Amino acid sequence: MRRVVDRTVQTRIVADEAYPKPAKSVAPNVYKIVAVLDLNGDRKLEVIVQSFYYEGGEATIYRCEPGRIEAGLLVACGA
Repeated sequence: MRRVVDRTVQTRIVADEAYPKPAKSVAPNVYKIVAVLDLNGDRKLEVIVQSFYYEGGEATIYRCEPGRIEAGLLVACGA
């Protein structure tokens, strides 16, 4: 996710996975930002990220603050 702070673009990773050594049993997730909203009315944005893999998926709400991005509510279904 990108935002402009003092005329400078800052890039932040909201959700990710890393596999330094590939394994046969890895089922990587695909992530997609589906909405950026102020869900609780505090004038700060929350980001809804959907992720899925071959047997399931989840949706996570992240609270975005200048120094950190923190997961809040998570709903998942799958194996």
